[in-house]
Amino acid sequence: MTIAFLIGFLGPLPFYIMHRIFPKQRIWSYLNSSIILWYMGYLFVGINSSILTYYIIGIFGQWYLRKYKPKYFVKWNYLVSAALDGGTQVCVFMLTFAVAGGSGIARPFPFWGGNPVTGYDGGNVNVDYCMFNPANLT
Repeated sequence: MTIAFLIGFLGPLPFYIMHRIFPKQRIWSYLNSSIILWYMGYLFVGINSSILTYYIIGIFGQWYLRKYKPKYFVKWNYLVSAALDGGTQVCVFMLTFAVAGGSGIARPFPFWGGNPVTGYDGGNVNVDYCMFNPANLT
């Protein structure tokens, strides 16, 4: 735990130093290394499939809406982001405990087009439904 304080202190320093050296390059002013490192930490635990959604919605809200539609950004950004974040957290919670084995028993997904049990290769999973070279199995 105490090493995390040191990492949290040293993580933003390169961005701060670059901002002080190159003050006219605005990119260094906009990078929030604390949030970037926080979300990178999510990649190591549990089900992390929500991270791509966080980034897509974050870029849309913080770049596109803020730059091109500032009235919508001011009026709706916090409400929509809280709703999407809450919904994602509920889905991740349900997946962790109901499917991925967080409650002690993992439940496999049923067979369907996006989750094939067997492919065309005679028993091995082939998610793309493409012809598979059996020589690659060994």
